[in-house]
Amino acid sequence: MKFTRVSNNELRAILNNACEAFISHKNDFEETASTILWLETYDFSGIDMFLNYLDQHSEYNYLQPKIIDNEHASLIIDGKHESHIFNAHLISDIVCTLFKQDENEGLAIINSKNPEALVPKLIESKLFKNYLSINWMDENYLSYLFYRNENGSNLIIYKTVSELNEKYINTVVINNKNSHKNNENEIFKLNDLNKLKIINRIQPEHFRSIKQQKLMDGFYMENTKLNKLSSIANNVLVESSEKSRLGAGE
Repeated sequence: MKFTRVSNNELRAILNNACEAFISHKNDFEETASTILWLETYDFSGIDMFLNYLDQHSEYNYLQPKIIDNEHASLIIDGKHESHIFNAHLISDIVCTLFKQDENEGLAIINSKNPEALVPKLIESKLFKNYLSINWMDENYLSYLFYRNENGSNLIIYKTVSELNEKYINTVVINNKNSHKNNENEIFKLNDLNKLKIINRIQPEHFRSIKQQKLMDGFYMENTKLNKLSSIANNVLVESSEKSRLGAGE
């Protein structure tokens, strides 16, 4: 297996072109590229999420997230199984508009896919700039992510063995109140973290060090993956060249 070193700026340019080629809409593709780069920087495999989606879909067929309950203490959004790399910015906008501190205790997203992709856009928002708690469940594990903006960005993740009801698979719970009773406890019926079997704990120091490392050393990408991404990105250049040629001909 061979790898190629790609700088942060080079990868950003490739992702912008690849997302533009696949998505077309300016606002969407730049937001999506930004999300993928953040995920890749912090080892959340954002490029794999993007390429896996392309393997399953010949064209971009976006499904708008839908609010299905805004009457109770918790907002509920149907993610429609759409990867959050494509709609994280929209969900963040919805959350920040409807998540009123005195009225809503939390937010649940059902039919969620790639929930890690929600994190960068949420912590960019004013609502979650100081604290974010986001939990999600897949078929095997229950993951907790806590973000606190104290003396710099602190991000911590716990992963535990899942023992929850199957109906909570692909469900995400978000909270922005550090001192509030955890709304996710009501939905997931979680116990104290100290009583859970922790199989993976990622400390804030890890996130700070890998960000610095990626900025200095770049990304070492598997050649087959890089070539596939670059091939998609080149479609933008081909289309632009064709439009320029036709314009010159006219």
